[in-house]
Amino acid sequence: MTFPRVIIMTVFLLSCVFNGKLVQNADAQLAEVSSNSQTGIESKAIRFGGIVFEHEDTSECWTPDQQKGKCILLRECPGLQHVPHRIFLRKYVCGYNGLAPLLCCPKQFQVAGETPPAPPRPTIESTVSPRPIPAGLRARKPTLFPEECGITNATFTRVVGGVDAKIGDWPWQALVLMKNNQNDQFESHCGASLISRKHVLSAAHCFILRPKKVTDRNFLRVRLAEHDLSKTDELPAGITTERSVARLVTHEGFEFGKNTNDIAIIVMDRDVAFNKFIAPVCLPYSTQAIPNNIVDKYVFITGWGRLRYLGRTANVLQQASFPIWDAKRCTDVFKEVNIDHVDPDHFICAGDESGVQDSCQGDSGGPLVRPEGYSPTRFYQVGIVSFGVRCATKGFPGVYTRVTNYLNWINSHVGD
Repeated sequence: MTFPRVIIMTVFLLSCVFNGKLVQNADAQLAEVSSNSQTGIESKAIRFGGIVFEHEDTSECWTPDQQKGKCILLRECPGLQHVPHRIFLRKYVCGYNGLAPLLCCPKQFQVAGETPPAPPRPTIESTVSPRPIPAGLRARKPTLFPEECGITNATFTRVVGGVDAKIGDWPWQALVLMKNNQNDQFESHCGASLISRKHVLSAAHCFILRPKKVTDRNFLRVRLAEHDLSKTDELPAGITTERSVARLVTHEGFEFGKNTNDIAIIVMDRDVAFNKFIAPVCLPYSTQAIPNNIVDKYVFITGWGRLRYLGRTANVLQQASFPIWDAKRCTDVFKEVNIDHVDPDHFICAGDESGVQDSCQGDSGGPLVRPEGYSPTRFYQVGIVSFGVRCATKGFPGVYTRVTNYLNWINSHVGD
């Protein structure tokens, strides 16, 4: 049987990559890749972290604030057409029609004149490339990173499918909030991980939609000791902590469409206090703790991502576990759909072979962690949620920024 040539897309608002070239477009930034007619793959959509989509003509969808909507073109949704900051529209993407993105348009926004709130963008600070990592040594651990890290009292088992995490199980999990300038509320934007009293690690694609500096970091906050987004009384008063952002650093080598160097550091305006609900994850400075080869080892992903493809986002923090893929195998399966930029120096691949689970249970920028050692077991962050094919698609892993490749870069931006 001959399968028709189909188009597979990555939606990033404001411009597009077509046949390997960046093309400006008023609606979207799209990385176009075509499936091979011999593979039998008819329609697989690319997602950035927890943002997942495919072509669903006028299908029912869910908006960021959990309203039912219709998946339609921007021109068919007058209420979304005049949003001044296109970064906000990214959350509404639910599919595509040719090269045009489809947005989840709530019923009330299908009437001209009603426009949803749109937060301004944060300040982005360009950076310089770090020195190469010395042979045989990943990097020197900064003294400001605590020796006690990656420790939790939780009991973990490998699970099939995402499940609710227990309160305090993942004390390094952070939530990045972005301000809605229409109602002054800070809303869930991306995941992150706590690595020191003042720094969290996230993904560059959470904060950059086009190669242009944006101007205001005051529209970002970081929340720690969060569990259920729908509740405010789960923990004792004063435990859940929010911090303003003093500085946001994204990797200067981040490439649109390819997601190469998809890493960012947020510097909070002041230190946080560590407790059993707020504690840092370890970074893999030591090859004894995390060896170079962890293929087939199980890792954990956490976040408030979608519970299923095109479904609702979760209120309660989710967790899932799956194995690391062999780098060549990962590269080969993505080449089958003409995605040839999954470089094992920059990325690590992980996912469930059956297609039951992957970082659909996580968020863009969230941590991929690996437990090592006994008494105590420590968790080391080996990846950052970056992109993948749809969500838990059989035969395709999720793709994560390889943290071991960026330790010197991290060091250069956290001080000592």
